[in-house]
Amino acid sequence: MVDTSDLPDIGGPVSGPDVSPTPGPNYETPSGPSPGEEETPGPAQQDQVTVIFWEKLSDGWKDVSWGAETMCIDGETLCEEVIPHSGDTSVKVTINKSWGGLSIEAPTPFAQDDIISFWILTSQPNKLRFKMKYDSDNQSDPQLLNSFAFLQANAWSYVQAKVSTFLPHNAAYDRFVIQSVNVPGLVFFIDEIAIISPAAVTGPIADPVPPI
Repeated sequence: MVDTSDLPDIGGPVSGPDVSPTPGPNYETPSGPSPGEEETPGPAQQDQVTVIFWEKLSDGWKDVSWGAETMCIDGETLCEEVIPHSGDTSVKVTINKSWGGLSIEAPTPFAQDDIISFWILTSQPNKLRFKMKYDSDNQSDPQLLNSFAFLQANAWSYVQAKVSTFLPHNAAYDRFVIQSVNVPGLVFFIDEIAIISPAAVTGPIADPVPPI
């Protein structure tokens, strides 16, 4: 696990609405390994996993981010400013427009039993939200989590989002978004992005909450 005790202030100015909803009633924050235990290996080392980002974005997946700069997602750029959860790099996302965010498009729509998992680090988790998109950006914006307010600031946190919990059910979701809640300048890091099968789940899955 990365030592975050000396992390710089990676957040931008807080100018958005006060958004701090709680996750669903069945959510428990996943905990890391106990001292002396080995940490869970990255997605490239696990079974029943489709890797989306592991040192670089996998073939077929597209960075379609809007209003944000994504550093080191191609695995080729020299990445001296990133903080990896494991391995040599992660994706550094800098929001440069009010509702910008990281958006990754899948080569084919997600299956309903897919679970999107990743590690995320930010100083302002309550100013980010996770969304899924289908068909086009003009379609509705179903959301699983209003924000990541339940995650610890300035520490790597593990998140699992189950596709079948999004509304409308059975939509052909083909991308996911981690979006700023109206906070230009916000920075976050994301690493070990993958699709895991239900059989590979080791922690709880977040329940859906109403949209903002």
